[in-house]
Amino acid sequence: MLIRLFRRVFMGAHEGFDGQADVWALKPADSAYPALALAVNPSAYVGHPNQIQDPVALGIAWLGNLHYWTILFLFDLGFRTGSSTYTDIAKQHMLGPVWILARHLPEYGVGLPFDPLCSGYAPGASRVATLRIIARMLREADELTQKLTAHLPSEYPLDTARESLLRLKAEITRESGRDV
Repeated sequence: MLIRLFRRVFMGAHEGFDGQADVWALKPADSAYPALALAVNPSAYVGHPNQIQDPVALGIAWLGNLHYWTILFLFDLGFRTGSSTYTDIAKQHMLGPVWILARHLPEYGVGLPFDPLCSGYAPGASRVATLRIIARMLREADELTQKLTAHLPSEYPLDTARESLLRLKAEITRESGRDV
């Protein structure tokens, strides 16, 4: 079913194109063109050649990266340990902050950059060390969320990073026997 949907969209035959024979043949400026004109290969890394220039968009893109990296770390940890706790938290970030930011950033002429992270997806020497790294990332996401609140869409879940951090702190305490 999903493959058929993708094929119809890819081929320009989806009913959402209102019967336009070849939507991809339209000029990009045409209101019926099925894609937005966004910056090519944007980056939220400061100093990167394709760095997003608008400071608000840069902050929102960085926030999106923090959630994206959190998702990758959590999925890796969840799959390696078999713990649905980690994959459940990752799904919350996917369906909440990342989805909402990915829909919001085009208003600034950029898409979510999905910048690569050089650490790999299992950055800690142990499960607890990895959880601590994820917790630090979530603290940064929460701090940035508070700074950007006025620029985030109304449906953005402001407490997601904080709630996930509390869940991970409980996991760290359970795993290590010490509070974070």
